[in-house]
Amino acid sequence: MGVTQTATGWNFAFFCPLAKKAILHVYNLERNHIGSYPADKTGTLAHIEVPELHAPFAYHWELEEVNERLVDPFSKGILSNKEWGSLPYQPLSLHFEQQFDWEGVKSPEIEDKDLIVYEVHTRAFTQDPSSGVDKKGTLEGFIEKLPYLKELGINAIELLPIMEWNESEYDKKGPDNQEQLFNFWGYSTVHFYAPSNRLLSNPPFGLQELCKLVKAAHQNGMKVILDIVYNHTAEGGEQGPTYHFKGMDKSTFYLMDGEHYLNFSGCGNSVAANHPIVIEWIIKTLRDYVLEAHIDGFRFDLASGLKRGDNGGPLNPSPLIEAISDDPYLSKTILFAEPWDPGGLFEPGHFYTKKARWKEWNSFFRDGVRTFIKGTDYSKQHFATRMAGSKDLFDNRTPLESLNFVTCHDGFSLKDLVSYNQKHNEINGEENRDGENNNQSWNCGAEGVTDNPDVLSLRKRQLKNFMVALFVAQGVPMMLSGDEYGHTKNGNNNTWCHDNRLNWFQWDTLNTEEGQDLFRFTKEMIAYRKENPHFRKGRFLEDKDIVWHGKRPEDPRFDRPDHLVAFTLHDDQNPKDIFIVFNACNEKSLLILPKPKEGMRWYQVVNTAAASPLDILPEDKRIMV
Repeated sequence: MGVTQTATGWNFAFFCPLAKKAILHVYNLERNHIGSYPADKTGTLAHIEVPELHAPFAYHWELEEVNERLVDPFSKGILSNKEWGSLPYQPLSLHFEQQFDWEGVKSPEIEDKDLIVYEVHTRAFTQDPSSGVDKKGTLEGFIEKLPYLKELGINAIELLPIMEWNESEYDKKGPDNQEQLFNFWGYSTVHFYAPSNRLLSNPPFGLQELCKLVKAAHQNGMKVILDIVYNHTAEGGEQGPTYHFKGMDKSTFYLMDGEHYLNFSGCGNSVAANHPIVIEWIIKTLRDYVLEAHIDGFRFDLASGLKRGDNGGPLNPSPLIEAISDDPYLSKTILFAEPWDPGGLFEPGHFYTKKARWKEWNSFFRDGVRTFIKGTDYSKQHFATRMAGSKDLFDNRTPLESLNFVTCHDGFSLKDLVSYNQKHNEINGEENRDGENNNQSWNCGAEGVTDNPDVLSLRKRQLKNFMVALFVAQGVPMMLSGDEYGHTKNGNNNTWCHDNRLNWFQWDTLNTEEGQDLFRFTKEMIAYRKENPHFRKGRFLEDKDIVWHGKRPEDPRFDRPDHLVAFTLHDDQNPKDIFIVFNACNEKSLLILPKPKEGMRWYQVVNTAAASPLDILPEDKRIMV
């Protein structure tokens, strides 16, 4: 498939089983036409060798039965618009010879138990003028901010989709200010082999710039994980555009009911991910990212949708998931699954259980932590289970298969989680119908912006409470970019369409007094997690590892509606114990500390009720209790 160099030129192969006639059109990088070449047809493939052709070059396929220019899903790159938001959008396949000098730089050796994952949008991270970056919104611009992430303590960057997408696929404007809306997040992939040209400082050679970012990240001790969207494509349903699969053979690449596209993704189509040709294509893209760009892992969007068979029903086992799990070239990659899809599959804890290969986004952790910390009655047992690694979900594996998160790109930011009771999505142009309704949020006494000092103080404390819960829990923590300084989206919990400060990382807000306060606290909590193996077990906790308490030692009373959870963590290799107590009640609570080991005393490390810098104390300034 795709383009292969021969002794005399280049061979092109294109899957088009229904086509009777196929023509290859070749261009230079300025889109000047070089030539057209009628292809031969052997079985399901159109193919032709073109001699004396020099890379790089662009091309597309023309099929007699399809009135569209088709890009090749197996091509190594894409030639498309250079300017963000520009139209018309007319992508061409791109072939070039990839050469990159890694200078011996290897991926850092980081055990799963030590991962600190940071979910971030490439353009959003540096697009704001306050970033001070020269090449704003690009992969190269991102490199300039790696020292910041290193200081924070991040060692795994999870990039929201960077593969080529058309951000201007919807001609839509905001209802109030008529501001142009975009498909900003990028969950609508046109081409899976190449970063979007609008994320590049020197398009169209996206793989080259991705290699630069990965190399720099590895030099800074960080792994790079790509959020990749195989469950659907940008071709949508019956009325959507045709870029490739629809013209090649829609019944091979998509789940169909006659001429109707089955839609388990909520985006118009669902990829037939378990068809042999599709499996070959997916495995090849994953391998190439690993082998050529040294990518360390992948997060699979709506991963349960990838397990659906021809009629839409789930396959257990799924040929695709088995192929990814067993592929030797992917054997060391990190695999994250979003274990659900909008079609009704919901599989946290049992997305894949044969091998400990897949980590799963743990929505039960998100909901359990949110409900308890906002003060919901009878939520303490659920919260305690999440702190201990979600054994109820991952009993046959380890807590390291639980990817713990409180917030992610989809939903409220952490600041909004403590500032709004309701979503406020009116500027999305859908009359506030879009976005999740059940957010388990609490505004701390006032909806949105307020100057009430008591409300503001409580919100800050709650932000820190969430950070503590995330970083002391067993499992792998993931935080959302911007939460470390209190990023707000003004109560919008579905900002997929906004290319502005709702999504852009606000470096000026980071540098305010409050921003620096939260940044320092988050940084120190990450460091404290790294210093203490108590939080990073590779197995579920046993009686020797943890003792649960309530207001009295060893008396947790999980069946009560009160809001206090306390526990002591022990570690065989560390003489000190760690006592942790969460009081989610709106009143102070008197409790009796468990007796420390002989010859030892309790020292206070974290107190989220205290003002900075007393909220988290270095070892030489900790207060004896």
